[in-house]
Order: sequence, then structure tokens, then C-alpha cells
Amino acid sequence: MDRNTEDRFTAFLHSKANEMKRELKYTPRQFIAMLGSDGGLATAQKLVRKEELSYGISELYMGNRLDLSIEALILETEWISYFDEELLAQAEKKLKKLNYPYTRYAEND
Repeated sequence: MDRNTEDRFTAFLHSKANEMKRELKYTPRQFIAMLGSDGGLATAQKLVRKEELSYGISELYMGNRLDLSIEALILETEWISYFDEELLAQAEKKLKKLNYPYTRYAEND
């Protein structure tokens, strides 16, 4: 991912964090801090690779908004092409554990 693309991805994730604030009254402070220090790509990779479910994904689950989880955001959007199959499989595993009916993004969508 080149710098311009990463900046766009990071901005996309910031917009989703703002959506969490507006719609769920939940501010993902750690997520926002990670975006600021590491950028979107590294943040996504770190969060998806963690074995345990994060506090944030638990909040999204309780708010019935798993569509805003980093796992869903990389699987269900055009950003999927920037992640390898191993990471995508880890994201799918977490979402399946939470019974979230995700649909992988396809170029013709």
C-alpha cells in the first residue's frame, strides 16, 4: 500500500470511528490513538492478528454494529485487496465466532 492509499484508508477508518461515536455513543479511543501513531494498515493488521476479541469489537457486538469492526471493514469493502489471505481468514474466524453474516467484497460489487 503506497502512502497516498494508506492515508485514504486511515481517513476511511477515522470516518468509521466517528460513526461509532455518533450512532453508538462509543468513542474507540485506543483505536483512534493507534490510527494516529501507526496508520490504518498497521492498526488493522495488529487488531485482526490479536487472538482475543478486543473491547471495541465487544462494544460493537453489543450495539449490533459489527459492520463497523475492523474485521468487517476489511472483508466487506474494496480495501480487501490490500490484505493477505491469512489475515482475511483471521478476520473471518472472529466474525464467525460472533455470528456476524459478513459478505466478502468482490470487484464486481
